[in-house]
Amino acid sequence: MIIVDDVVEFFPDWGHKWPLWHNGAVHPEQLCLDENLSEKLAKWVQVWQEILDPVFEVKWPDAEVGRAWILEGGELCAELQRAVKKLGITVIPSFSIYSPDASE
Repeated sequence: MIIVDDVVEFFPDWGHKWPLWHNGAVHPEQLCLDENLSEKLAKWVQVWQEILDPVFEVKWPDAEVGRAWILEGGELCAELQRAVKKLGITVIPSFSIYSPDASE
């Protein structure tokens, strides 16, 4: 099933390899994403799971790593938006709460 003319939210969550959401988790194949973009999305989520590890507290061990992750997420959202434009999909970034500067 391909999602057409709708919204996909972009944020990481436990137990999911990709940060794609539309009435539940979305697999890159549902959006006809190429393997390269799919791998970049999975690596971005992996950083969130392994380095931030927000089980009990949202705190990056190194704020610069967190800022780089936020920047990369914005770039990935833009790349994803370009990739799904032909389907009429709007990508909504919803991960700013994980910024190392969010609580300041």
